[in-house]
Amino acid sequence: MSANPHAQPDTALADLRQQHSLLQQRQQELEKQQSAVQQELAALGFMQLGKKMVLRAELDSISKRLTANRQQQAALLRQIGELQRPPEAPAPEVPAPVAIPAAEPIAEPVDAPTEEPVPAARPNVRKRAPRSPRIAIDPALPPEEQVSRLLARLEAYYPEHCLFAPEVLSAEARARLAALATACRHASAAELLAAHGWQQITLAEGRALRQPTCPTPGEEPAALRPRLASLLARLEKHYPDKVISRSIQHGHKSLAQEATALSAHLGYPGVGALLTAYGFRYEASAGGRPPVDAAGAIAALKAAYPDDARPRSVTQIISEHPEYAALLKTLQNQAPRRYGMSLRQYLISQGVM
Repeated sequence: MSANPHAQPDTALADLRQQHSLLQQRQQELEKQQSAVQQELAALGFMQLGKKMVLRAELDSISKRLTANRQQQAALLRQIGELQRPPEAPAPEVPAPVAIPAAEPIAEPVDAPTEEPVPAARPNVRKRAPRSPRIAIDPALPPEEQVSRLLARLEAYYPEHCLFAPEVLSAEARARLAALATACRHASAAELLAAHGWQQITLAEGRALRQPTCPTPGEEPAALRPRLASLLARLEKHYPDKVISRSIQHGHKSLAQEATALSAHLGYPGVGALLTAYGFRYEASAGGRPPVDAAGAIAALKAAYPDDARPRSVTQIISEHPEYAALLKTLQNQAPRRYGMSLRQYLISQGVM
């Protein structure tokens, strides 16, 4: 009796399916471990930095094992598909080609005039300033996996895991962070960051964090160089003599916001110090409005209300402290960009409300 030709492929197919089933079970176990570590990390307090570092390392390890597991499952599925594919029919025999004698070459007319080719016009290519690297995340991944990858890329900008002055990031990265907060059922980006051991701090706190390590021009972090080069190029366009005699905020609001964010990230005490270091003469003190001390005003409001009599709305604060009305209305407009949340949420986080 002849051997069954399908016995060996059937055995291999059964083995592959069993391996795939085991990998699926392993994936479920890893996802449970990941969820448990994330919950434990979210429950830790601000001062438990050592434990947070251990848990973050464990999360990274679990994430790498999950990625490897998914890759192995994809490879097994490809092998299973190949074994299940029906055998192809043998290709029909092709007769040998018949040699055909070459035709006599046809002489080309020599008196036909030829035209010189007209060179194509070269496109007007404009040189662009270097761009910050894109923080692209595969939207097909689970939301928590997207968050882990996004935060890993944000570490180039925030090695301390403290988010501030997000204007240095691309609009795409900021939108992705906000969208993932919603997808993971968090009330804000700050809450999402806290769940993964990060913090969202104010511009003033970020500036103080970076000031001890203020780099000299040419030694900036690589992630910030494209944004800095773009800022300086646009400033030279608006101020070719490199003399800024009026506040940038007055005529170029987006430039002022970006300069403020970069000055904080690079550890300069203010925009003027940053611009002076890069060859500009900043004389904004001669005109324009002085900068608003938002941090000082919020500290004063916090001291004005005892713990048992905190206000319930921004409107109430404006009514009871009209001297801060203009500032609070400005901060209401700027809060989503400045703090990553509404002014009410920020005042609650600061203990004012």
